[in-house]
This record gives sequence, structure tokens and C-alpha cells, in this order.
Amino acid sequence: KVKGGAQIIVQTLRDYKVDFENVMISSNHPSELKEVERLEPEITTALIFRATNAFNIWFILDFLAILFLPVTKYYISWVVKNAHADYLSINHHFLSEKRVNCFKKRGIKICAWTVNNKKKIEYLKNLGIDGIITNYPDRIT
Repeated sequence: KVKGGAQIIVQTLRDYKVDFENVMISSNHPSELKEVERLEPEITTALIFRATNAFNIWFILDFLAILFLPVTKYYISWVVKNAHADYLSINHHFLSEKRVNCFKKRGIKICAWTVNNKKKIEYLKNLGIDGIITNYPDRIT
């Protein structure tokens, strides 16, 4: 999640001989995801939409994009594709059946974060999202 960290992370994974098929690197910096892809195309990537502490124009645009999804689906698709991300990683509070379907129609895989409530996990699974980030993996069964 830190700018300039892609090369260090990829090299560390190489040093520990980690199977890249079992790795997903997520970042809210599209340039970092592009660098991961350049270094190791086998690694799955996810663009975090938008987990930033900085209150800036991109944060505002992303928040409005989710709020007004029918109008902004092209913007979100562009952001994900421009980052060369395999997934859109998004706060689970922003997801609904309508939004998930909108993303899916655009060919975007969705990963929800951070979902710890078992009922919410079941709800999201029923929506057909592609991944769930949780602090309690045993609740995903």
C-alpha cells in the first residue's frame, strides 16, 4: 500500500520462493500494481478503491463514483483497467446487488473488505462477489 514498495515486495516473495499463484497484492496506487505486473505477471493484483487517508481530489471522485454508480461505471472501469488490476477491492458497505451486477457486466471481479460479520459474509457470497477479505477466515465456509 506504500508507494515504491512493489519491487521490494516482489523480491521478498521471490527470496522466500512463494508460489505466485497463491498471492494477491492489493494497493490503492495504480502505479504500484502496474509495477507488480511488470515484475511478475503471474501475481494477482487488486486495486483498493479507495483506502486513503489523504483527503484529496481522487478520494472525492472515488467516493462520488460509488455513490452515483449508474453514471460513473465507466470511470470505475477505466480506473481498474488503467491499473491493470485483476480485481476491484472495495469496502463491503458500498456493495449491493445492483452495484455488484453493474461491476460484473463490465467484466470487473470484486473483492470486498473487511467483512467480519457472518451474516454479511453470506449476503456478499449470495451476491456472487469473487473474494472476501476478513479477519476470521473460518466464517467464510
